[in-house]
Amino acid sequence: MSIFLTLRTTWHALALSSCVWGFSKLSVFEALAEADTSHEYGGHYQFLTVCSLAATVLAMSVALLLDFHDALLGGGTANSGLRGILTFLKALTSVVAMPVETLVSILFWSIFTYDPNLLVPPIERYDPQSPGLAIKVPVKIPIEIDLALHAAPSLFLLVDYLVFSPPFFKSMKPAAVSTTLTIAYCVWVERCAFKNGHFPYPLLDPLTDAQRYGLYGLCALILVGVLTATQALHTVLDRDVFERTWPQKVEGEQQGLHAKAKATAKEA
Repeated sequence: MSIFLTLRTTWHALALSSCVWGFSKLSVFEALAEADTSHEYGGHYQFLTVCSLAATVLAMSVALLLDFHDALLGGGTANSGLRGILTFLKALTSVVAMPVETLVSILFWSIFTYDPNLLVPPIERYDPQSPGLAIKVPVKIPIEIDLALHAAPSLFLLVDYLVFSPPFFKSMKPAAVSTTLTIAYCVWVERCAFKNGHFPYPLLDPLTDAQRYGLYGLCALILVGVLTATQALHTVLDRDVFERTWPQKVEGEQQGLHAKAKATAKEA
């Protein structure tokens, strides 16, 4: 197994382990925040963080399958059918997960720096100095959990794309995918709020409809900006740092599978 494939496989294994560990700590997060969302509509998946983390787990799982294929069977044309399918699935899951995870990191750490209470509402405690009166106490989440949920996934995905992966193929229309994802989550979070009587993130509750829609639009612009910037950086790194070119067959396999998928959908 080549050094490149060894490093790639190790990176994907670390990423998947980190994300699974993050999932395992959601119960700890809820216990500290004294918030049980299991009985609410949408459950944990009201939160963009959890939705994106699930997408990252899927992307890294597919990436590991591709690594194992290349390690055991090689990446040659003899196995181009299976490899092409795995390559397409990895590109599809990555183009979904990477910009969303980057958005999560940008939004979370920006808001956290400004006011953490806008992300996790403070809990009420009786003031020992004033019996009968309640005070609001900020929730303190262990830094390792915050990093696993709101920083590590985007780091793993960005490095995977920029260092270990070919560029996204144009036929998938990454910007359109990001815009569609934004609209889908906006519809989902509005439905969850309608069912539960509150938004999953406290910062959304006091906003008017126009303000929330403006925030959603800003998120869509950030997603498209992340994709544009990372794709441009990928080109620069390939040309000036790694001095590499990707085999044309990779893009051809991806585009062919994408076209086949679209044709199958039309026939159905």
